[in-house]
Amino acid sequence: MLRKILNFYLLSSIIFYLGFLFLLPSKEYYFLYFSMFFMSLFYFFVLHNYKVSQKSLNYITIIFISSLFWVILYNYISFYYTGNFFVFSYIDAQSYDITSQRMSNMPFKEGLNYASNYLSIDDMGAPLFISTCYRIIPSNLFVNFIYILLGLISAYSLYRISKEFMSIKYAKLCSIAFALSSYVIYYHSSGLKESIMIMLIILFFNYYYQFLKTNKLKHLFLSIFIALLFILFRIPIIFFIIAAVFVNALVGIKNIKVRIPLVVLAIILFITLYSFFQHSINRYLLGGDITRLFIAREEESMIKGGIRFTYLTNILSQFLGPLPTILPTQEKQILAFYAPGLFFRCFISIPFFLGIVYAIKNKDKLLYPMILFALFEMISLISIIEGLELRKSLPHLPFIYIIAFYYMDMYDLNKLNTRKYLSPIKINFLLILIFIIILVWNLRTEISIYHI
Repeated sequence: MLRKILNFYLLSSIIFYLGFLFLLPSKEYYFLYFSMFFMSLFYFFVLHNYKVSQKSLNYITIIFISSLFWVILYNYISFYYTGNFFVFSYIDAQSYDITSQRMSNMPFKEGLNYASNYLSIDDMGAPLFISTCYRIIPSNLFVNFIYILLGLISAYSLYRISKEFMSIKYAKLCSIAFALSSYVIYYHSSGLKESIMIMLIILFFNYYYQFLKTNKLKHLFLSIFIALLFILFRIPIIFFIIAAVFVNALVGIKNIKVRIPLVVLAIILFITLYSFFQHSINRYLLGGDITRLFIAREEESMIKGGIRFTYLTNILSQFLGPLPTILPTQEKQILAFYAPGLFFRCFISIPFFLGIVYAIKNKDKLLYPMILFALFEMISLISIIEGLELRKSLPHLPFIYIIAFYYMDMYDLNKLNTRKYLSPIKINFLLILIFIIILVWNLRTEISIYHI
């Protein structure tokens, strides 16, 4: 199945990038456009040709060299078009840079006071981290390099989780596929907080699974400490973690000595952090007033074609994507960087959902926490009409890759009755259907651009 998806990914990339070339609104974006096309070809080549052998390069080495190359290219593209290295992220990345520069010129305690006075608590994490890097070398390019190293930690942790559920080859391929996704590389390049956040969420689940495997309290304490750090980045993630752990402890863990402490701990954490949750709910749901939420989304141009159509596209985007947008425009250059990785993410939505069904049918309960976490976040983003936002979806994307590669490993090693689960013909049909959905999405986007 993986080879079929990769071949379809290659064919789709060629068709889309060559077919949409004539719809480019301006020749000035040729460099960016063809760079992303090359990114698609490169991504296919690495995944298609990777082999687990003594002669082949270590997967971490591949990820490091590739990430370094693409981060350099992304920054060159940014400087070529804008004269800076923020990769078209003018608001947040520049804000983090300015705030971090100021904090790095202060004593640490004074810088901490400055951040607490001028930033909300869930926006303090990135400036604290970046300003610490600036105390060594005051350059956002240095931060990009540090983010590449964080990406290696994420990749290794993702591999450690994956190898508990699949063969070594597929665990490494899963790690490479996520770590070299174009959107992950983008966040390494831009100086935003997502690279830190991705690492923390993967590390949490890594230590959580180590605790379930060994019952060692140090792993539990490390996972709790990491979870608490999300107060400085995105508070709702803690809620999804607690909910996933709580539900899994009730239905997925038979060992009473593990189940009871986890349930009690989840309840204690929820009660302790309730004020943070309430603050976050008020911030994201605008006080829980659905009318105000709709008005705000309309002002942000996030409601198009009516409420029902907007919810439909959000549902579709969450369960298949977010959907890739191929063409860069004056307002949407960032979306072009996401597209090569999102193509692949759309196609692996098939084994992802089949993997959920397979895990439940076979009572593979160790997978439940990741499944629950992903589903909880998907549903929450749909409910607040944020399903089209890649930044909001990033925390659960690593687990979509794990579940998808878990199923593809079973499928490709003939551990499944393919007729019972999904025949090759049906898989081809679903891949073509996803291709058509992406095509319609991009054509509709183009029509709306020219209409404007």
